[in-house]
Amino acid sequence: MGTTAGLADYFTVKAFGFQAWIQARGRHHLSHAHVQTARELQKKKQQKKEQKQAAREAAARTSHPDELRNQRRVDPRPPAGQ
Repeated sequence: MGTTAGLADYFTVKAFGFQAWIQARGRHHLSHAHVQTARELQKKKQQKKEQKQAAREAAARTSHPDELRNQRRVDPRPPAGQ
């Protein structure tokens, strides 16, 4: 039963990408706080990147104002009362 818990921990570490951070911590003699700060900065950078991508996609979906002007329907009849 002890190996099952160890195996579950192994997959949890692998699934969340902690393995690279664990290795870097040992290799560079980093504290838990150093690793946590670095992970948070990496996460913020990724979120910014995703926000920029979403903004680009939203801008690509919207039409240019000139295109919108050409799409408006214009009534060829003169206004009533003239």
